[in-house]
Amino acid sequence: MGTTTIAGTQLTFAGVVATGALAGFASAAIMTGSLSGALQGAMWGAIGAGTAFGIGEALGHAGGIFTKGVSAGKAFIKAAAHGLSRGIISMAQGGTFRSGFASGFTSSFFNPGTTMGGTSSRGFTLRTTISAVVGGTAAVIGGGKFANGAVSGAFVHMFNAEGKTFLDGVKSIGRGLMRFGDYLARISGFRDWQEGSVVLKNYYRDQAIAQTKYAYNIGKFIITNPVARSLAIDSAQHYIEQNPEYVTGRFLTGAVFSFGVGGIRGGGPIIPITATAGDVSYTANEIDSFVRGIVYGY
Repeated sequence: MGTTTIAGTQLTFAGVVATGALAGFASAAIMTGSLSGALQGAMWGAIGAGTAFGIGEALGHAGGIFTKGVSAGKAFIKAAAHGLSRGIISMAQGGTFRSGFASGFTSSFFNPGTTMGGTSSRGFTLRTTISAVVGGTAAVIGGGKFANGAVSGAFVHMFNAEGKTFLDGVKSIGRGLMRFGDYLARISGFRDWQEGSVVLKNYYRDQAIAQTKYAYNIGKFIITNPVARSLAIDSAQHYIEQNPEYVTGRFLTGAVFSFGVGGIRGGGPIIPITATAGDVSYTANEIDSFVRGIVYGY
């Protein structure tokens, strides 16, 4: 059980478990408002995601009965496996096997796949909502809580059918933070000291300052110019609609780390903002290097 590839994206068991822990932490933090509850959510999120991935590895990462090319028999066997795993997890959490089994089975068997509603954010929201409602309803019928079943159904769907770019969104936060760290090293003069810049004193620092100035000017222009602002908003909305899984993974990861920095209720958007600033500084540096290469011929 090492890796698998879904829609061209390689998923690893460790990566899925880590993502499940992050998502479990975020959802439990919102539901309980406590650090202990969030940590428990992270543990069960990791177990649930890892189990769902393992079932997919053994039986195939296909959708449910509504997915083209998936037979009723194969959908039933896979759903039964998900039901069994969720039933055991429910019992371990203090619930009943019946409610956990019902939620896991129905969420898998009636999984809407990845084409219902289209590929935009509306489609992603529709499919995930359907999975959550199905899982929650089944849990209530089985004698459990709707909220637990809804979370279970949404997790089963996102970590199977919609998982192809979810992990990319998770990893983007860490990449952005690393880029922000590089920016701080350059603008503080540490990179010049580290590299021993002797030909051009403060080369990296001056470069970072210049890049910051024109990034600021571009941002100011977009904010103050109605046409530019409208284009920027439309572009952002289009990107979110076309990449809902990626945006969801980035949002959940940013929320988790923000909670860790500022507390369960006071985390704020500090981590996503910092990561985005890192991405902006990286882009500015790349553009600056490209232009310098053309001007100076290197």
